[in-house]
Amino acid sequence: VKKRESKLTAKVETLVDAQEDRVKVDVTIICTVEYAGIDQLQIRVPKALATKKELKFDREGLKYQTPAVQEDGTVIWTVAFQGKRIGTVPVKLTYDIKLDDLRAGDRKEVPLHEIKVLSKCFSETGDIALTKHENLVVTEVEMTAVEKRDKRELSDALKRKNPIQAYRYVSHPHNLVLQVTKYDFRAPLGMLINHLHHDEVIARDGKLKAEATLSLQNNAEQYLTVLLPERAVMRGLKVDGKSEEWSEGEAS
Repeated sequence: VKKRESKLTAKVETLVDAQEDRVKVDVTIICTVEYAGIDQLQIRVPKALATKKELKFDREGLKYQTPAVQEDGTVIWTVAFQGKRIGTVPVKLTYDIKLDDLRAGDRKEVPLHEIKVLSKCFSETGDIALTKHENLVVTEVEMTAVEKRDKRELSDALKRKNPIQAYRYVSHPHNLVLQVTKYDFRAPLGMLINHLHHDEVIARDGKLKAEATLSLQNNAEQYLTVLLPERAVMRGLKVDGKSEEWSEGEAS
């Protein structure tokens, strides 16, 4: 009788936190191991994550982590467990992308590092949640085999981080490049924006629907000016819970 081999599937949950001086990336690889236990896991990463200085592991339950540089320049990390593991096996790791000398008005493209689970992985899917500092604006400039998804469909662990955007991938290779723009936000004269909450949903017809909720303190201003993206159409306005009219004009 031939012993049944292990079956490994992986769900990767990634939290991308854009701060003023760096982008911190926390990755949790949630492995589901069936039929037979495994004592190690292998992952492939870019050469930028070739040492324990660049890629840090949560060592709980781990025996050692060893990198091996490949001919194509990528790196295969072998992560050994403290004994055979079966069932749900999480592996946590983190890395930073520095935003050196990013001043107000500057912008920088930040490609996220692709992490691929090897070890004869049967299937791998991944969710990415994005958070940011209030002085930053973060947009995506390149997405290959990555799509936006509804934030409400994220895991509870990622939803608790209150992300502003969510993405999903189901295959390799994939690529997500973010553009980080830094501003020195200052309150308009006579008006203070205490809070801004923004939600986006992709409808079945492919259109992006957005809703913004502002909490503001107005001391002297008669109106609030809001700049919308190109081709955006305003559908409604409520002030203190009551529907109100608005006027539109060209951006100055």
